[in-house]
Amino acid sequence: MNLTIRTAGLKMLAAILLTGAAASAATAAETARTLKSPDGKITVTISTGAHLSYVVKFRGQTAVEPSALGVMVDGRDFGQDAAFAGKATTETINETYPM
Repeated sequence: MNLTIRTAGLKMLAAILLTGAAASAATAAETARTLKSPDGKITVTISTGAHLSYVVKFRGQTAVEPSALGVMVDGRDFGQDAAFAGKATTETINETYPM
């Protein structure tokens, strides 16, 4: 597996995990949430604060440095001053995708 495929795979996994994090709920006091791949080798940590951000790690090593996360609509940045809402839940999804 070359670096391009790994990078594309990490980006795809990060997008899937970030979507799951946005759809699930957390307590208002929570400022970070970490999602793990099934084998635990890849983690994505999403943090709130002045602006949403995320970090991706592979085998404990940073693969994607802290990066801003948000959506711009009509000049409004929905990542700014965002916070988790509700209660955190856990769900297991068992799917495979061809590469």
